[in-house]
Amino acid sequence: MAAECPICQAPLDDGAAEGDERPARLSCGHALHGGCLARQLAAARADAAAGAPVSLAALRCAVCRRALRDAELPPPLAAWRARVAALALAKHRETGGAPACACGVSGCARGSGGAGAAPPHRPAVRGAAAAAAAAAAARPCGPVSAAAQLDAAMSALAIYECSRAACGDVFWGGLRACDAAPGPDAAAGGPGAAGGPGAAGGADAAPELARAPQLCPRCDAMPPGTQACAKHGRDAVVWKCL
Repeated sequence: MAAECPICQAPLDDGAAEGDERPARLSCGHALHGGCLARQLAAARADAAAGAPVSLAALRCAVCRRALRDAELPPPLAAWRARVAALALAKHRETGGAPACACGVSGCARGSGGAGAAPPHRPAVRGAAAAAAAAAAARPCGPVSAAAQLDAAMSALAIYECSRAACGDVFWGGLRACDAAPGPDAAAGGPGAAGGPGAAGGADAAPELARAPQLCPRCDAMPPGTQACAKHGRDAVVWKCL
C-alpha cells in the first residue's frame, strides 16, 4: 500500500520530480507533499496577522508533532520563530512560570542542579493500587528540555504580532489565563461571556483569546499613517498637542 500524505491523504509519489506532488521528507522521517507543507507553513502566521495569539503549531510535523528544524523552514519564518521563542522564554522566566524540573511537581527544583535524572517523587496517596498507579505515571526529576520549556511558555503566555504591516514585531500580551478569564461584563454577553471573543477553550492546550488587530507598544502610540524617522526610527518620536 502506497504511503499517503498526512495532510491531504493522497498517495505520495516518489517519482514526482517537481510541483506540489513532489514528496518532502522531514528530519523526523515522515513525508508529505511539498505543496501541502508549503501551505501548512504559510498558515503559520495567518492567525497572528488576524490578531490571534501567536501559535507555533503549524511549524511541527503533522504526524509526530515534532518541531521542524530551521533548515526545513524558509529563512524568514525560521527567524520569526526564533524571535517568538526568545521573547516567550524570557517572559516566562520573568513571570516565574518556567518549569524548573521535568517532573512537573510544583516547587521542585531538583532538575536545575545539572546532576541528571533523579527518581520520581514518592506519590502522596494511600493504598497499594493507588500508589502503584501514581508511581507508574510519575515523571522522574531532571533538567527540562528546551522544547518542553518553549511549549510551557507558549501555552501560558499570549504572544502577539503587531498588525501594522510596516512593523510586524512580536510582543508580550500577558498571561493567557488572565485574558481568557470572564470579565465583569460576562453575564451581559460581553467579551468574557461563554462563546464570546474572550471565552476559554481552543487549541494547543491554551485558552482561546479574542481576535482583533494588535499593535505593539511602539505602534500603539502612533496614529495610522504616521511616518517613522528614517534615521531614528520610532524611538525618537515626540507628540504635542496643538
